[in-house]
Amino acid sequence: MGHVRPEYPAYIAIIDAKRLDYYHQLERERIHLLLIDEASKGLDDVTAGRTQDARAALTAIKKRRAAA
Repeated sequence: MGHVRPEYPAYIAIIDAKRLDYYHQLERERIHLLLIDEASKGLDDVTAGRTQDARAALTAIKKRRAAA
């Protein structure tokens, strides 16, 4: 360990600032799309009546974890 084997040379990627900014923008857009999708699923659950009291749900989860 601690050395690079000659048959596996080390490489680095050089990315200019504009391209890096573009990749960061794409990642932010992807996160926003995922959040919108999750919000939409949540609204679908509410519409379909798939809801429960938050305190009761957390209590049930804690009880299951304690029993495990």
